[in-house]
Amino acid sequence: MIKVEYIILTGGTGGHVIPAVNFANYLIKNDRKCILILDKRGDLYAKNFLGKKIIINSDYFSKNILKSLKASFFLFTSFFYTLFLFLSIKPQKCLSFGSYSTFSPLLAALILKLFFKTKIYLHEQNSFIGKVNNFFVPFVDKIFLNYENTLNFKKKYYSKSILSGMPNIYNKKNIRDIYVKNKQISIFISGGSQGAINMNKLLLNIIIKLPQNITDKLNLTIQSSLNEKENLQKIIKNYIKNYSIEPFFNNYIEKLISSDLLISRSGAGTVNDVIISRTPSLFIPYPYSTRNHQTHNARYLVDKSAALIIEQKNLSNDESFDQIYNFISNFEMRYKIFCKLKNIQLQNANEIIISNIK
Repeated sequence: MIKVEYIILTGGTGGHVIPAVNFANYLIKNDRKCILILDKRGDLYAKNFLGKKIIINSDYFSKNILKSLKASFFLFTSFFYTLFLFLSIKPQKCLSFGSYSTFSPLLAALILKLFFKTKIYLHEQNSFIGKVNNFFVPFVDKIFLNYENTLNFKKKYYSKSILSGMPNIYNKKNIRDIYVKNKQISIFISGGSQGAINMNKLLLNIIIKLPQNITDKLNLTIQSSLNEKENLQKIIKNYIKNYSIEPFFNNYIEKLISSDLLISRSGAGTVNDVIISRTPSLFIPYPYSTRNHQTHNARYLVDKSAALIIEQKNLSNDESFDQIYNFISNFEMRYKIFCKLKNIQLQNANEIIISNIK
């Protein structure tokens, strides 16, 4: 097998996979040889990758004994599979973007680091360091951070950290220079790469209660699993004339640019895309995210008055209805949020990472 310079590890959700794909494509476009290693679940979000992919088996541990046994088996087999792979291609550098699926390949990479001096790097997307990254940070060369004040990141490893931001496909086409008032109000409801059944139902039951002079102006785009499409249609078909329901959007930033506002979960990738596209947003953090990291992600913008936030448990109360009504109907409110987003400077993560990998 041909030797490669870079191995990129990722998997699981779009929040881990999409920035990994963005950086890997950046390498390929700059004539660097790299291979992307990820699990079957993560491959759903890697359709835009330009290079060679290797799919491994992985699963997360749970209270279900059979599921945990399956995860243990995959952990064991994936370790030996990636170890033999790495021994055959002897990569010079390995960069991991987190997720449970990267644990076995990182263990294998540590053996290459010991015998072949392979450099190992991590990237943490969230405001709270993930379990796999937290486990491996003592053994790696550097860790790149998306948030300056990453929670649960031990001070003794600060010297290894570099604030890079999130690898993205940043270009002038992805930036909203002006925010204008349209006759129709385009709303993008997004539950992240996995959709959000409960959030979508709660939101739609709020939206159909808005005054008719507002609902007549709405153009809804809803990200949801196809299994839930019929149930959501039953809720809105008699109230909203213009709507579409899709399971996933590969052109996510373009979708944001074409929307007047976003109501969404607050994964790190979504927060980053909101800053790039300057889309006024209301975040509803996933209430079961690990150590509540989605709330911390959202707070990065909320504390700058550059976004709104509502906890999912509060969606049924009158105060939340008023907040959503005002956000949708009040152009001036959304314009002020747009201006705050315009003042936030994004770093070029691709260039920062490549310049610090030696």
